[in-house]
Amino acid sequence: METLPTSLPELPPPEPDDFLPRIPEPYDSGWKRVLFRFFFEVIDFFFPALGILIDQNVAPVFMDTELKQISPGGFIGHRRSDALVKVRLTSGGTQILYCHLELQTKNDPSIGERSFVYAFRIYEKFGSFPITLLLLADTNTSFRPTSFELGPTKLAGVLFRFLSAKTLDYLPQLEELAGSDNVIAQVLWVYLT
Repeated sequence: METLPTSLPELPPPEPDDFLPRIPEPYDSGWKRVLFRFFFEVIDFFFPALGILIDQNVAPVFMDTELKQISPGGFIGHRRSDALVKVRLTSGGTQILYCHLELQTKNDPSIGERSFVYAFRIYEKFGSFPITLLLLADTNTSFRPTSFELGPTKLAGVLFRFLSAKTLDYLPQLEELAGSDNVIAQVLWVYLT
């Protein structure tokens, strides 16, 4: 018979922003489940300017298999990219957009470079450059990446920009989130409290 531990593991020392919620890494997978179940709602809530461009009458296509082909095992370094989703645009016809989403619960300075590498690999495979979206659910209030630069100088090189949303930005709105009938607002309220 297996015995249960008699003590809890030791917690890390408090961070300077210890009033903020502590967010363990397994929350990445929780957010990913929310994304797969409520894709359009996540986009509309965190990235509303993109939401109005997507035809939400056509189901999104999650491309996990293709994402794994781009990088065996879905990894660059030791982190996985979270989702590649194909959607149809509202501009009519069959115009599609690839959305590359990263769900990040810890401050990772390499996220811009990793996102750029994935975006370029998606472009190589599908001939269409994706829009990259970062959902930042970490506790660092100043970590807000929106671009990655590659090149020897600002005169020559590549500037890769992406959209990011920060869950901490909603802390002042906890009361509104709690009373909302929006499923993402409710999930976010639970996450932040």
